[in-house]
Amino acid sequence: MPPFVARPGSGVGLVRVVELELETAAAVRVTLDDGESARELVFTAVETQWRLPLLGLRPSTAYTVEVATEPPGPTAVLEFETDPLPDGFPIVDVLASDPARAEPGWTLVPARRGDEGTLVVLDEAFEPVWYYQHDDGLTDVRLGPAGALWATGSAKVFRVSLWDGELDSWGPAGETGVAVDVDVLALHHSVVPQADGSFWSLTYESVDVESFPQAYTPFAPMGPETVADVEVVHVSAGGELLERHSLLDLLDPQRLGWDSLDSQRDFGVDWCHGNGLEIDPVRRVALVSMRHQDAVIELDLDTGELNWLLSTPSGWRPPQSDVRLEPRGRTAWPYHMHAPKWTADGSILLFDNRNYVNTPHDGPPELGRASRVVRYAVDPERMEVEETWSYAETLTGTLFVSTMGDVDELPQTGHILANFGNIREEAGVSNQANGWGSASARIIEIDPESPESPVADIRVRSDLSTSSGGWNVYRAERISAGLYPPGMLSD
Repeated sequence: MPPFVARPGSGVGLVRVVELELETAAAVRVTLDDGESARELVFTAVETQWRLPLLGLRPSTAYTVEVATEPPGPTAVLEFETDPLPDGFPIVDVLASDPARAEPGWTLVPARRGDEGTLVVLDEAFEPVWYYQHDDGLTDVRLGPAGALWATGSAKVFRVSLWDGELDSWGPAGETGVAVDVDVLALHHSVVPQADGSFWSLTYESVDVESFPQAYTPFAPMGPETVADVEVVHVSAGGELLERHSLLDLLDPQRLGWDSLDSQRDFGVDWCHGNGLEIDPVRRVALVSMRHQDAVIELDLDTGELNWLLSTPSGWRPPQSDVRLEPRGRTAWPYHMHAPKWTADGSILLFDNRNYVNTPHDGPPELGRASRVVRYAVDPERMEVEETWSYAETLTGTLFVSTMGDVDELPQTGHILANFGNIREEAGVSNQANGWGSASARIIEIDPESPESPVADIRVRSDLSTSSGGWNVYRAERISAGLYPPGMLSD
């Protein structure tokens, strides 16, 4: 069968797949030429039936593809042209870029617009070279161990091939589009894929609490309440719950932060709002952020106990106050944070939204309105914490992000990738007044030694005339290993 170029799976863009059948099993070499530059891809498996994904393509571009066997044999030449970007595609403004200083790799941007998600990969010049459109709002997105993307939507986790589209999905029975039922109300905010095909995530559980504060005021009346507990769950590839750890069991249900009395769908009051999860499978510990408790915890998954609690002292009582980290130096507490991460030296990075700078236990609400990225050094022996670095002053001044946000330490340079994911104004001017949709995002690569000169700074937005709601970005990642699964191509 002569080779031919096929389109990718549903929702996938800027990809083509060369399909061919050989009489004798062989490896295959593909040369991809766009008229300005050529690149060679050697697919290392030895097969007779081939589906060769061509990734990293640019929109509206004509390509010539030369397909040959390895060692050299018959050659076929094919041609195709990629489609233009869809109408309303996220716009990327480059405010700063210094490629010589940048962390190598491409940038993964899960853009959201209401219930619509467009997952975009940007190359080193911040041009789109891959995308996937999904009808569920995207939150966390990560490149898994086997080369597929894992993502969370409004209630489910799904896995996406970069050329075949959605492969699997997990969530509550009856949820639209779920292939594997899991005994949960919803899977939300975070997914941490594991090498064995399982994953960790967060879920809700409706719990009736007999004595719960009915207001934010001191000495508020207590009464029965249904609370949306958050659980850390480990789910097998087949949907079995391997582990579950309740945050309500670990923390004080009578301690409130601002927004703790908001409703979480029909699951109950949103007492803690767990919104970030990381897993260290070697140490068997979890790092969890709880927006409405203004707290980050490290949880021992074997004992089910807290190793430590990073939070303002306001409102905490024993036994939680016994494991709360004491501050060293000039340490400012985080409020309404997102995306806690361990760094290479064991510090904690997080995105500190700072909707407020106090809790109901301190008095009336005090608004923050300047979000930041912050790093804390934790000393678990002394049970102390110290703020060692923060970043808030961008090229356009401070930014306030009421929801969303992300931060990562980049492995080769030690730079910080910060995602200010849901911006409504810059430099005191609303997005609409700038001619943009109401929501936008800024993704900034920062050298901690020279934060005043960002390595890169991009804005993700829409034009007001084409999309009044704009685009926000829940998480952003740098992909250093490329888009192809490990072992598919020769080095």
